[in-house]
Parts: sequence; structure tokens; C-alpha cells
Amino acid sequence: MKILVLIKDFEKLFDVASLYSKLQIFKTDRLEIDLYHNFVPYKQSRSPDVSEAIKLINDQEMEVRKRKLNLRKDLVQKSIAGANATVSALAQQGDFKDNLASQLGKKEYDLVIVNPSAHKNIAAFFTDRNMTWLIDQSLVPILIIPEVLSEEPYGSVISLISSDKMYQQYQQTEMVSQLNKPRLLHFGDRVSSPDVEKINSDDPHNSIVEFMKANPKDLYVIKHKSLNVVLSLFQRSLAKSLTTNLEASLLVL
Repeated sequence: MKILVLIKDFEKLFDVASLYSKLQIFKTDRLEIDLYHNFVPYKQSRSPDVSEAIKLINDQEMEVRKRKLNLRKDLVQKSIAGANATVSALAQQGDFKDNLASQLGKKEYDLVIVNPSAHKNIAAFFTDRNMTWLIDQSLVPILIIPEVLSEEPYGSVISLISSDKMYQQYQQTEMVSQLNKPRLLHFGDRVSSPDVEKINSDDPHNSIVEFMKANPKDLYVIKHKSLNVVLSLFQRSLAKSLTTNLEASLLVL
């Protein structure tokens, strides 16, 4: 499995050492992990002298970020010692979207992992232009791991099925075959498949909130590659309850 881990900033020590334990939820014989960071340089000035100074600052800042990224690479490398896995550090400078699109085009990744900063919540994450662009445009599944990672592996995989149509799309997704024993769950009465466990609910959004609060150590899966659908899920009552204290991870297929 080829994985791209986006490290957006270095305000906190991204707990990459526990990343390997989280990946045990997937069926794979080999891991290729690329830690990726993109530095957007400070804008140039009309003054040649000031522009030269800004260029020097950008170059120095880029070197600092490369060193920080390599330190995190070393942490991951130590945590997976003995496993069939490789770790690389990739740092780029320039436009986030252009550089990331280029990187995604160079390598056929199976998964992209993002970890919103500790001072941000999921609402802020989903309204960040770069992140919403990533979810909307990327054909690669996105794993969102909010706040800091715990060392424990995921308890189980919970696939949230909202309709019969979504269930059909879910079954056709390649990533599904790599999930270890997913539990298919539907809140309400809109799914007819006997393979999906149904929980009666007059308020599916609130029921999902309560279920995730009660089971924060599981990995939750949503089959939505339309950003509008994902945003609608997080901009209603569900958002108010989940955005500030969400501990559960979300895999968007």
C-alpha cells in the first residue's frame, strides 16, 4: 500500500510514531509511506532589495522545514523497524494545489492521510480551501485523523451506509477489500440490503454523533467523493457535536 501523509505544519509534534499501529486496520503486505510537506513562500516585494531578502528568508525557512520533516521520517522509520515498509520525506516549495496534484500524478497512491493541527477542529479543516479541494478532486481515499494520534490501533472499522445507492458504490470501491472486517451500519430505514446492520433512528445525524462519541477508537468510513455531500454531513447538527471534540478518525472513499 502506497501512502502519502500530509504534514501541513510543525506547530505540534505529529505523532508519526503511532501511525504504523493505525495502519494495521488495512490488509497489506507492504507499506510505502511518503511524509509530505509543502511550504508556501512569502510573497516577493516590488523592491529588488526587499525581494532579495525575502528570497533568502524563504530559502532558510525551507531548509528548516526539511530538517523537521526528516526528523519525523526518522521517528516513523524507528517505529516500523522490522516491518516490510519504507519511509521517505518529501518537501516542496510553491503552490499547494499545483505541487500536490503533481505529486499525486507521479505515484499511484492508495491512501492520503491528513492530520488537522491540534488547535483546529474538523469544521475548520473542512472549510480550509486546500483541504476541501483535496477531498473534492482527489480520487484517492482520504483518511482524516484529528488531533493527536493515540498509540492504540483502531478497535474496528465502521462503514456508515446512508442509502442503497451508497451501499452499491461502497461495494465497488477498491479500498473496501483492504479493510479488516468492516461493520456496515445504517441509522434509519433507507437501506434494504441484509448485509447492512440497521439501527432504528428518527434522527440519523444525532444517532451517528452519539454512536461515535460512545466508540471513539473505531475508524469510520464514508463513501462520498462529492464534497457537497461531505460538507452537508458536517454542517448540520452533526457538526456542532463533532467539530470541537472529535476523537474518531474518518476515512472518505
